Amino acid sequence: RKNEHQFLIKSFIHQFRCESYSFDTRDNEDAYDITDDITGDLHAEARRHVPPYVNETNDWKHRIPDVHAMHDPQGALHYLLGYVETEVIPLKIRADGVEREIFIDYGEKYELVRLREGFQRTEMEPDAIKEKLEKDEFEYLEEINTYSANELKSSLTLLKNLLDGAFQGEERIVKLERSLLVLIFLRKRATQIHEDFARPLEHDEPFCSNGAKEMDLEELVLSCSQLALKYCTRLMEINENYNLQDKLLFQPLFAKALNVTFPQKEVSHCLMSNYENPFHKMTLTAFRDLLCTSTNCFGVCSGGDAEI
Repeated sequence: RKNEHQFLIKSFIHQFRCESYSFDTRDNEDAYDITDDITGDLHAEARRHVPPYVNETNDWKHRIPDVHAMHDPQGALHYLLGYVETEVIPLKIRADGVEREIFIDYGEKYELVRLREGFQRTEMEPDAIKEKLEKDEFEYLEEINTYSANELKSSLTLLKNLLDGAFQGEERIVKLERSLLVLIFLRKRATQIHEDFARPLEHDEPFCSNGAKEMDLEELVLSCSQLALKYCTRLMEINENYNLQDKLLFQPLFAKALNVTFPQKEVSHCLMSNYENPFHKMTLTAFRDLLCTSTNCFGVCSGGDAEI
């Protein structure tokens, strides 16, 4: 069972692979996650159970699924053989000695997963699908703008553990890049919370610190920047001449993320240029310099590690 904000970040980093193996909880604030944090694939315990292997029906218009999901009173999720309670016809499976696969239907909320996998139920043009998926990706990142200080801290812990776990395989560069995208937004949110904490309140304006102190928030911003630098270093170790902008899987997404999280003048100053779109020239070295010189960085490159 994983907090929703942690699962969203993990799913984004692993290119939404985890979505196919997650299950809602009764309160919808958490998710049942049966995937490995480092690989994004089914973990060993999940492979020993039946639910991950029950496929979704592709004949959803004409066939009632043989299996349905239901939460028990304690909130655990079960797959049950038979039709849902609203169906009054009896379950019939021909007993003729021939092996038959039984199916489930994940419902309307699963349509984005179907779109990513290429078996969507909605008829859409390829360009419309691409646009919808890119919009959904950015909305994943923008959700970070609603995180509390405590949610930012637990997100940083997840990202630190992922980095320490050393991403493996051909997809490691993509996962490192996507982690860096997440950190850009975490840092932006931490800076926003710090600024809100420091500014004078308007008359009768409510305020809830959630137990945070100004020094805690400074350390939170610093931790975001330092961890982003560590991800940059890991990418540089893979290839010193690695160009983050050119190699990123979703180039427009990265440019858009930088555009909404860093002031244009800081980027231009960092690159010693006046490009109309300087993000197209953003290398890992330039991005590292941007982190070091950006507003509210609290001396991230001057030494000392904040506790993450």
